Amino acid sequence: MKTNLTLVFSVLDRKNKKAPAFLKTTLLLLLSFALLVTAAACNPFDPRVADNPGEGGGAEIIIPKPDVPDAGDAPPATLPDVDEASLVGDVSDEDKAAADAVILLKGDTAEVSGAGAGNVTVTADKAYDAYDKSKDDGGAKTGEKITYGAVVEIAKSGTYILQGTLAKGFVAVSKKDLAVTLILNGVNIFAENYAALVCLKKSDVTVELAENSVNYLTDGGKGGDASDGSKYAYGYDNEEQPNAALLIRKDLTVRGAGKLTVNGGLNNGIGSRANLTIESGVIKVYAPNNALKGNDSITVSGGDLTLVSESDGVKTEGEDDGAGGVTGGEISVTGGELFITAVNDAVQAASSLAVSGAVMKIKTGGGADAAVTANSAKGLKAAADLTLDSGTFEIDSNDDALHSNGNLTVAGGVLTLRSGDDGIHADETVNIGGGQINISKSYEGVEGYNVNITGGSLRLNASDDGINIVGGKDASSMPANRPGVGGQRPGQSGGGFGGGAGGASSGGALTISGGEVCVNATGDGLDSNGGIVVTGGATVVFGPTSSGDAPIDYDGSFTMSGGVLIAMGSSGMAQQPGAASTQYTVLAKFGAVAANTLLNVSSANGTEVVTVTTVKSTQSLVVCSPLLQKGQYTISSGGSHSGTQNGLGIYTGGAYSAGSTLKTFTVSGIVTNV
Repeated sequence: MKTNLTLVFSVLDRKNKKAPAFLKTTLLLLLSFALLVTAAACNPFDPRVADNPGEGGGAEIIIPKPDVPDAGDAPPATLPDVDEASLVGDVSDEDKAAADAVILLKGDTAEVSGAGAGNVTVTADKAYDAYDKSKDDGGAKTGEKITYGAVVEIAKSGTYILQGTLAKGFVAVSKKDLAVTLILNGVNIFAENYAALVCLKKSDVTVELAENSVNYLTDGGKGGDASDGSKYAYGYDNEEQPNAALLIRKDLTVRGAGKLTVNGGLNNGIGSRANLTIESGVIKVYAPNNALKGNDSITVSGGDLTLVSESDGVKTEGEDDGAGGVTGGEISVTGGELFITAVNDAVQAASSLAVSGAVMKIKTGGGADAAVTANSAKGLKAAADLTLDSGTFEIDSNDDALHSNGNLTVAGGVLTLRSGDDGIHADETVNIGGGQINISKSYEGVEGYNVNITGGSLRLNASDDGINIVGGKDASSMPANRPGVGGQRPGQSGGGFGGGAGGASSGGALTISGGEVCVNATGDGLDSNGGIVVTGGATVVFGPTSSGDAPIDYDGSFTMSGGVLIAMGSSGMAQQPGAASTQYTVLAKFGAVAANTLLNVSSANGTEVVTVTTVKSTQSLVVCSPLLQKGQYTISSGGSHSGTQNGLGIYTGGAYSAGSTLKTFTVSGIVTNV
């Protein structure tokens, strides 16, 4: 029997492979991606992975979980016990010449030298008045006193080199409208009851990590305001309160070739009440709240970041625009390596979130296998649009791996996602135009009001629907084996950020015009509460075994004018493309065919349309292909094939033989049912 199958389903084989751990430049990232794509033609991804729902067969393929630090790694909020001499790095001669002053921290005090020494004051053990700002008169002294240890204040713009250990106290930029660069060259600061490094005035601060230096900033978490325990009490500054170990009220930039560890004891780790920018450096942050917090925006263009948070890893807030919306709040990641462990969301943008050229390894809420959490525990989350242009992403999330309250676009990159809820969700439109997406575990694989697939490679496993077209705010509910809060995933009630309950709508659609899609679902494979339009691409569905679900389920219409569709599963509610299609389609129902069995469709003259290996028990088969024309055909099961089976279970090359006939049929019109 000759083979005329012209379909090629190729995508990355994840078996025994890991995404590159360190990609230092966008060029290297793109090169790695190109190599992966080239390798994919020889090693297609096998959908029958260890997390595969329902009956499964085939070789077990383990998708590695992200290599992120454990949430229990956070150290105690005390002065790190390190050898001070080992912390010192190399300050360039140019920086030394440019420095206005050198600040040498010495236990409970500091010495200042250089031409700009007069710009710095050191106050030891001063008792500051405590204020109660809840009073109507704008704040009154409480009669109590607060001591901080040594307070080092910088009062003029310039460049300052900091070195040494401050066992009790903090460093502050104390005036507004300044531009201050702080070169940290082996700094170890511990502030028991305040931020370790702070500017509560509207001045811009750049923190530069001297090459080969090791630096620690720690706040002890004591002395929180009685009226607001998340902030330190009014004392040193009676107008503003710090809520991070490193806090700058205006713009903060961190860069350099050194190392920085920030231990947040009260609230956030690193915070800016305006714009936070990280350009480079090896940075570790531990925080009981947010590891990185930028009110207006956060930009990461480089660096090696390890973030451990008891709340959100990276978060912006933006400002109320007075019309129910938010101004600012963007997050942009254009490079660097981010390893994030968060109890709640790993990255949460108050507006848009865009990522390109970065490596991100994320774990939230204990991961996809943990019991459902009471709060939102998403991987990448945006209140507006979420865009992934390129990069390497490994996400193990208790909640949605990727989530947008607006539109979500994947244009490129290598994505390995495990989710306790949706792999990819958008309240509006999901656009997949490129990249290699592997959702090894999810409740629903991809969900949106509209889903458009124009390119790339999508492989997903879902314990409910594979691709779900639904209206409203994240309408997915919890399956019986993962009880949620109030019957839904956390953060999905009330329509707030993170999605609320919404009903089905007939307005949305699933559109596939290119790319490769493999769906393995326990619920409906393709489920549209609106319509389905397919004009290209290659789509394979390993659907449900239960009669209450179907490989293809749509409420509107399904038209197909190009591409290839193969769908297998239960027969009770099985559907196929409709009569408005321009390609011939057949839906065949038969007695159960066991998992790991060949199914073959061939014409009477021996032309093979498709041979596929079932993944689980199958009672129906839908084929819509340019190879299906008018004439007589036979569906056979069992037998053997001399060709090569790719990762989707599709055979290419060789010939099929020795099967048992299940059905014979004649194609005379667009739609055939047997």
